[in-house]
Amino acid sequence: MRILCYFFLSCILFSSAEAQDYYRWIQFAEEAEKDGDLLGAVHYYETAYDLDSTKQDLQYALAESYEKAGLYNESERLFLKVYNKGRGRFYPEGPSHIAQIKMYQGKYESAIEFWRRAIRRTDSSYKRSIFEEKLKSCSYALSNPLSNEDIELFPLTDINTSDSEIGIDWSGDSLLLFSSLRGEYNDQLELESAEYYFARIYTSQVDKYGMGPSEVLNIEGVDPANHILYPAFTKDGQSLFFSLCDDLNRCNLAYALKNDNGFELKSILEENYSNGVNNSQPFHFSSNSTEYILFSSSREGGFGGYDIWIAEFKDGELVNSTNLGPKVNTAGNEVTPYFDIHESRLYFSSDLLPGYGDYDIFTIGYKPYQNLVEKPMNLGKPINSSVKDIYYRKYGANEYLSTNRSMSITDNSSYCCTDIFQLRQRAIDSTQLFDIAVVPESIKSVDELQGLLPLSLYFHNDIPDPGSLSSSTDIDYAQTLEDYLDLRETYLDHYTENIDDSTKISSRVKMNLFFDEEVLSQFQNLEGVSRLLLGELEKGRSIEIAIKGYASPLAQSDYNRKLTQRRINSIVNYLSELDGGILKRYMNGEEPDLTIITYPYGEEKSEPLVSDNPLDAKNSIFSIAAMRERRVEILRIKQVD
Repeated sequence: MRILCYFFLSCILFSSAEAQDYYRWIQFAEEAEKDGDLLGAVHYYETAYDLDSTKQDLQYALAESYEKAGLYNESERLFLKVYNKGRGRFYPEGPSHIAQIKMYQGKYESAIEFWRRAIRRTDSSYKRSIFEEKLKSCSYALSNPLSNEDIELFPLTDINTSDSEIGIDWSGDSLLLFSSLRGEYNDQLELESAEYYFARIYTSQVDKYGMGPSEVLNIEGVDPANHILYPAFTKDGQSLFFSLCDDLNRCNLAYALKNDNGFELKSILEENYSNGVNNSQPFHFSSNSTEYILFSSSREGGFGGYDIWIAEFKDGELVNSTNLGPKVNTAGNEVTPYFDIHESRLYFSSDLLPGYGDYDIFTIGYKPYQNLVEKPMNLGKPINSSVKDIYYRKYGANEYLSTNRSMSITDNSSYCCTDIFQLRQRAIDSTQLFDIAVVPESIKSVDELQGLLPLSLYFHNDIPDPGSLSSSTDIDYAQTLEDYLDLRETYLDHYTENIDDSTKISSRVKMNLFFDEEVLSQFQNLEGVSRLLLGELEKGRSIEIAIKGYASPLAQSDYNRKLTQRRINSIVNYLSELDGGILKRYMNGEEPDLTIITYPYGEEKSEPLVSDNPLDAKNSIFSIAAMRERRVEILRIKQVD
């Protein structure tokens, strides 16, 4: 990412024209920082540094610019150079910069040394208290190094870019909203024009195949010169709260109502606070017929920089704004609040509560306007890291956060920009799969099973018994599935061949989701359903099951029809061999009876877009569309009188 400029004249022979260039590059850098173009500022400072690397004030400015852009290795190197030259006499803030940068990189033991130096060198009681809290964070990080290995983070590669994405919300189950700061860059990584570098709220339609293209959300009545970010929907999707920020980074909360074209701005919820006070990052929820807004604000009456506040939302206005108090808020910054109404828990991020480096995500039990009792709990690794972890959200069983850690889509040498990630349970090892049966505890009878149907059970190409002309098989479905799961890497390799890296990441995520949440999950449902059927049969109730088979269109129709019969037969074999054949007697006509009705359709019902070209293995065998066609569906399970 770093761009080098080469000059052949000695800095001592610095010409007046070059001196003008030197100050011109510094001016460009300062303007770029003001515009939020952090990488552009780095480039301009580096160009000035190549002209004259002896000036300490430039070394310090470039070190700060590296820090702001997330280039921590370069920043640490230059700050240490300035510090070591004067032993901290010229730039007394140097030790605190070095200590913080070392924390960002997980170098907690050496960070402790520099925090202690920073404490000794400051005359400010406020700064001393901040530095002492940072020391506690280093001790916390050293004492809590282990990561929860059951949790993995997956970037939302369909919406993340090389710029910055942060903060999501959902409208219903299918419309994802998020904010993004995007610009246009030239080949030298310079921002083409700050005029077009704005934060906007984007939407993406989501289905089981992934996320659709990102589109800017239209909000009528908003000055296009402002930044629009941090969306928060009401539950009915009719109202939208968000942050509206001017070019001086002064932010207020805003409120819009849905119309035929998108949304229309109704009011600015600023409560007449003075300029320079930021009110941002709203989260809306309702409890006992009262609407509430949680938000982050730098207004007076707080404990530090940004604090978490709560207000009631009545008749289009915020009333009764209240600071959440010292259990949550510190002398540092607390941001991005979220309230889980089902758990009565508040989630937020803090840069001063004991954590791993920059902002960490915390949770605490909470009820609106009631005193907090417990202490905030750090969510630990891997949810938190040594860099910025903010904007935690839950939607159903899914959890999300925004982070600038190095696994984001941005160049790994930089931690400049946040991306949005989903938290997921680590994939289950196939060796464990026969010990797991998944049926919701609420389902107690055959009639209640209908909500799980159809139950789709998937197969590898031409399995079972490849090449066979028989319509039956001795293989049971569990055997075919174990082999199928062992081919996951083969599918990933073929599915992602000959595509660019950014698309490859997204494609791997989609393929892994298909294996985990459809292939494996549906088998676990089958095992659970089988055990529920056994319970019903043991009560003397006869059961009828309807099963339909499919195949991809790769082979001839007659062959595929026999192949689907073999696949159905493998499901029947699985049921008859479950737990040593405990269901077999019911399948052989003994009362009560387990009757299986089959419909072997072959490829007659397959999707027309699935390739039937045997030379196109990527699309005819290893694509998700083709995988989805190779299945057997349990359509109906009912009790027979």
